[in-house]
Amino acid sequence: MNTVKVTCSDESVIRVNSINQQKTSSLMNVIDVLFESVNEGSCKVSVSYQDSESENSYSVREANLCVLPFGFIYDLSYDSFTSINSVIPLGELILLLLIVVNSISFAEKMKRGDFSYSMVIVGGVLLFMILTFITTLADPWFWHIYEYDINTKYILIEIFQSGFAFISITTVPVTMLAVALGISNVWLVIKEGFRPQNILGIITGIIIIGGILIIHMSNYYNSESSDIMYYFTMMTHIVTTFLLCYFECMLISTMFCAVASTKYKPEYNMDYIIILGCAIRKDGTPTPILRGRIQRAFDFERKQYEKTGRHAKFVPSGGQGSNEVISEAESMKRCLMEMGVPEADILK
Repeated sequence: MNTVKVTCSDESVIRVNSINQQKTSSLMNVIDVLFESVNEGSCKVSVSYQDSESENSYSVREANLCVLPFGFIYDLSYDSFTSINSVIPLGELILLLLIVVNSISFAEKMKRGDFSYSMVIVGGVLLFMILTFITTLADPWFWHIYEYDINTKYILIEIFQSGFAFISITTVPVTMLAVALGISNVWLVIKEGFRPQNILGIITGIIIIGGILIIHMSNYYNSESSDIMYYFTMMTHIVTTFLLCYFECMLISTMFCAVASTKYKPEYNMDYIIILGCAIRKDGTPTPILRGRIQRAFDFERKQYEKTGRHAKFVPSGGQGSNEVISEAESMKRCLMEMGVPEADILK
């Protein structure tokens, strides 16, 4: 320690406060130099110390330091700054506040029955932020292990890769879901013909499976490769992990909102009840799925009348496919009339 010398090119910007030695493990000793910011600006710092193997050999480390507003010292050479240990808890706090705000927004939308794309987005972002908080910022093991090596690049990489564990855990069920989406869309094309919206499930399945394959194939980047290949593989892995995790969060949010919407009970103050159509049987009668929609609309209208004495009109909606003997709306109308609904209360 008596051989350590630290010099600053401009002591009006930064000056040395203290020099200490810290033993972090049985294999490493750290020279801990504490600098003090004086004024905003930049300067060069040189740290020299005698090599333990030879009395005449000295090791020199240099760094370009910059004093930012509020006295933060930024290491331009290593992309790190003195307040990084303060910024991590601050980042956790900000992320936690965003999680709380999005949770309140999601709960309000569910309470109002606002099962729209905005609710799907809020739910997906909320799930993604929770995963990021748990797997990265709230992981004390990570910050302890990399206490002396951590910098802003590490933090950004960890945040981008925060979904890797999530993707690894969900690989099997999500792959099964992707296959199921593809099969259901093939059946949909066979039943209703080819339309762009009828192959969205196939496209979703390809994106999921393709993303998983890219992530696992690009996860073996190492520093022994050429610089271009190393950084290309690393960035491919990081970006694909981020995008696929976000995509899966949105997909899970969509599925949750779809299920939640079926459990939602609207207020009994409706003037009209729209029943969305789907394929009917060859004899013109509703399929079990369509009959379930009709029954739910019928039950709701009867319940509303019992509670408020107020009737609502039914609006069955759906055209006639090439393999259908009548329109879906007509099929629903006949079913409603069989259930006792007056024809005057049905608007096709």
